[in-house]
Amino acid sequence: MEEIKAGQVKDSSLAKIIKDIGEGKALDFSVDPSRVLRFKTWLCVPEVDELRGRILRKAHHSRFAINPRTTKIYQDLKQLFWWSYLKEDVARTCLIYQVCQ
Repeated sequence: MEEIKAGQVKDSSLAKIIKDIGEGKALDFSVDPSRVLRFKTWLCVPEVDELRGRILRKAHHSRFAINPRTTKIYQDLKQLFWWSYLKEDVARTCLIYQVCQ
């Protein structure tokens, strides 16, 4: 969580959203009490390839990923996280690890 929070400040598009919240412009976004940016209820993951990669790898290799299909993993991740091109990143990771059908 700390890495996500630190990355949000460094990500220029997320930093702009944080600024827009203060000006009342980003209505679907909020900053929670622990100062983490959220889109509706989802954590906004900054554009940090290593961080997003770890999240994707963990989703693919989790003991809870009994059926590691692209759609299932995407559905699981979108319950917690939000970032641009999440679905495409899940599909690309499936191809890399060749675990999804």
